[in-house]
Amino acid sequence: MKTIFKHIKGDRTIWAIVAVLAIFSFMPVYSASTNLVYVVGNGSTFGHLVKQIVVLLTGFAILYGVHKIPYRYFSGGSVLLLPIVILLLVFTMAQGKMIDGANASRWIQIPFVGIGFQTSTLAGLVLMVYVARYLARNKESQITFQESALQLWLPVAIVLGLYFLQIFLQQLYFSR
Repeated sequence: MKTIFKHIKGDRTIWAIVAVLAIFSFMPVYSASTNLVYVVGNGSTFGHLVKQIVVLLTGFAILYGVHKIPYRYFSGGSVLLLPIVILLLVFTMAQGKMIDGANASRWIQIPFVGIGFQTSTLAGLVLMVYVARYLARNKESQITFQESALQLWLPVAIVLGLYFLQIFLQQLYFSR
C-alpha cells in the first residue's frame, strides 16, 4: 500500500474522496442491475458489477495518468479541443439518437468500446479550462468586454448556445 501512495502526488483528501465515491458507486449499480436482469432480461447482476469494476479501474488509470501530466499542458489542450468540442456538440445534436424509445441525442457512443458519454460534459470541462487559461494569461491587466469579446466570450457563447439548443430540442421532442 505504501508503494501505491509513494507514486500518488497531489491532495490525498481528494484521492480519498474519489476512492470512497467509487466504492459507493456499487450500490446504485447493483440496485439497477437487479432491475435490468429480472425485468429487461439483460445479463446478470454479477456481470454488471464486473463491468462497473472495469469502468472504475479504467477511470482510475486515466485519473492516475492525467495527474502525472504537468498542469500547464492543459491550457494549450483546451485551445486545441475547443473546436473539436464544438463539432462534437453539433454532431451529437444532428444524430437524433433513440435508445429504447427515449431521446438520447445528448449522448455519443465511443466506437468499439461500447461506452457512451455526454458531449456537453466534455464541453463544460474544456470550456472551464479555456476560461481559466484566458484569465490566467490576463491576470495582470484590466479585462474589458470589448477586448475579451472575440477571444473569450465568442467561444463561450457558441458552446453554451449549442448546449442550450440541445436541451431545447430535447424538451421540444418530449413535449410532443
